[in-house]
Amino acid sequence: MRLMTAIIVAAALPLFAAETTQQGWIADWLIGGPFPSYQVNDGRTGLDTDHLDGEEAFRPFPGLQQSALFKADQAKLIAQVGSTNEWGFTEDRTFPVLWKELHAERPEKIELDGFFAPIDDYFAYYAACWLESPETQKVKFRLGSDDDHKLYVNGKQIGRVATSQGIVPDNFIYAGELKRGINRLLLKVVDRTGGTGFCVALSDDQNQPLAGLRVYTDDPRRKIGADAWDNGFAARFEFVSPELFT
Repeated sequence: MRLMTAIIVAAALPLFAAETTQQGWIADWLIGGPFPSYQVNDGRTGLDTDHLDGEEAFRPFPGLQQSALFKADQAKLIAQVGSTNEWGFTEDRTFPVLWKELHAERPEKIELDGFFAPIDDYFAYYAACWLESPETQKVKFRLGSDDDHKLYVNGKQIGRVATSQGIVPDNFIYAGELKRGINRLLLKVVDRTGGTGFCVALSDDQNQPLAGLRVYTDDPRRKIGADAWDNGFAARFEFVSPELFT
């Protein structure tokens, strides 16, 4: 008979973390895009197209490189203009997608006009961060977005809006939960036309801002190869199979 034994190595490892502001705003994000949002039957497809092959479980990291294909469609040829898609291209074009860290000086209105040039209309992008909560707690996520959005927390979709509007703080409020330890947020935003951007703040269940929560733009467990993380302590598990009987 063999007995699996776990050897636990734990350590307090200093990692840089930002914090939510006094008003609960998240200023530090990991941004990835652009991805196409085609117009089909006067609707924008970007919100419900999964560009990450499992966006609810996707775990990006700074420097991650992907690509996005913006397809041309000869059936959409506009006479005397030569455009065959929403962006004025006559041929398929592939653009690099590099996940970049962003610190916003005005987290209550994060404007990303020109951030994804030359694409400036009809596209989707993602914003991710990891929040460290000292305890399991009920929270409210207060959002604004230009335009449509989806919000995932720890792989669960807790909010979805398919409307066009500017960035208005607290325009959309979703009830959710942060577990003790590390929590992954992934926000998907679709730009229709004009500018784009978003904002996210957190409050407790008494509507008081959650200030001072640690915010990471990379999963701290990934950075140090840890299997678990709790209040600044990381742990790694190693399993061995000693002979119980010989």
